[in-house]
Amino acid sequence: MWTSNSKLYNFIDIITNLFQLSILWMIFSLPVVTIFPATAAMYCVVRHWILYEDISVYRSFILFFKDNFKKSFIIGLIWLAVATFIYLDYLAVLHFQFAKPLFFSVLTGFTLLGLGFTLFLFPVMANFDGPIKITLKNTFLFTVGKLPITFFMVILTATAIGIIVTAPITSFFIISTAAYLMYRMCHKTFEQIKKQAN
Repeated sequence: MWTSNSKLYNFIDIITNLFQLSILWMIFSLPVVTIFPATAAMYCVVRHWILYEDISVYRSFILFFKDNFKKSFIIGLIWLAVATFIYLDYLAVLHFQFAKPLFFSVLTGFTLLGLGFTLFLFPVMANFDGPIKITLKNTFLFTVGKLPITFFMVILTATAIGIIVTAPITSFFIISTAAYLMYRMCHKTFEQIKKQAN
């Protein structure tokens, strides 16, 4: 995907693939309950772009969606349960008569940690095989152990959302572009850890 004698061809190829990937993610996320499998598949495609360059976006996405469906779907249910718990805690704190700012601060901290965890989750799923427990553990360790990357991904996500809200048409490119940029950062960290392990 990323190598060619023609810079113009490279540019068109990149834009086309980013567009295809964003469209596929949107379509496969439409049922909402499949958003985690769709996102995992998107990150797997991005990983293969980086490692193997020229791959078929559509065929690869379908393959990764099927391969990761069960694991990512279950993780999605766990995420939903935790998110619901935090949301209910926010509602409960609204009725507190004392120490409300303190509880809000604690919940906000957990929310930000959860956001960082969510953003690190998909790169981890795309790069490491293993049971759900190990995936969640590794994601947490990366989230708190690589705070600069976590912070950058949060900022990048907020920026991408801001752009999409301002100009919705950009979602056809911004979604996959943000995923590519976030995985690119994580990939360097993953490779360093693999070298240290060997």
